[in-house]
Amino acid sequence: MRSLYRLLAAVFLILAAIALGADLMDYAETGRFELAITGQRWAELHFTSLQQAQPFVQRHLVPWLWDPVFTEMILLRPAALVAVVFGVAFHFMGKRRS
Repeated sequence: MRSLYRLLAAVFLILAAIALGADLMDYAETGRFELAITGQRWAELHFTSLQQAQPFVQRHLVPWLWDPVFTEMILLRPAALVAVVFGVAFHFMGKRRS
């Protein structure tokens, strides 16, 4: 299980770097630096899956999880920051205890 957490940590930290790189590319094009929110990046990458995520979470998990938890804490926050938080959390979950 520890290996899975370490793998997820690496994936999320790589995603954070990619998200920050996309933000820097937007800065190079527009001259304004803004961290893109997760919902915006997700919509740019695959809008259909974003639309399907809400009904899935509300039907198969718990309805209140989508709004406010998923919406407020993930979709409306900067994508790079969300990925870093998940990456660090998985890193500590996969860390050896001494």
